[in-house]
Amino acid sequence: MKLKRSELRQIIREEKLKLLNESITDMREMSEAINALAQMFNVQMQQLFNEVPNVLGASTEQEWAMQVNIATKELNTQFIRAVQRVEEQLKGGEFLG
Repeated sequence: MKLKRSELRQIIREEKLKLLNESITDMREMSEAINALAQMFNVQMQQLFNEVPNVLGASTEQEWAMQVNIATKELNTQFIRAVQRVEEQLKGGEFLG
């Protein structure tokens, strides 16, 4: 089967679009690094209660731990979104001088 030049161009455009829409970043590795960073945040925030319990927005250590866990999940989500957003900007050429 022979392809017309216009059909070949259309196939190339579609494949290029498909590639651009796929993530370039290996999110497994990135996710592991993000999880480690979020876990460091969690540990440090948990320790903060022992250092300055009267300054924090929680009345008990258990309440503080619950807030820290929720905040850690949110931080993790925001990190992943930031990586994806910046990758899209890079693919779109938004960082060209």
